[in-house]
Amino acid sequence: MKKYDVVILTESRYLNPEVIDDYIQNVLTEDGLILKELKKLGLKATRKDWDDKHFNWSEAKILLIRST
Repeated sequence: MKKYDVVILTESRYLNPEVIDDYIQNVLTEDGLILKELKKLGLKATRKDWDDKHFNWSEAKILLIRST
């Protein structure tokens, strides 16, 4: 069994930004809306840096790539 149904992949600077401008806020809002809806459907979902070398990618059923 997979740990996550969906992993939203994004650039590392959008995971925990120190400074939030309008564009970054838009990214965070969109990702938040997607996560909320996926979870409402009963899916296990999270966001990850697409370059995370420590994440076990086989733990995800679906990888959703966010263009930035």
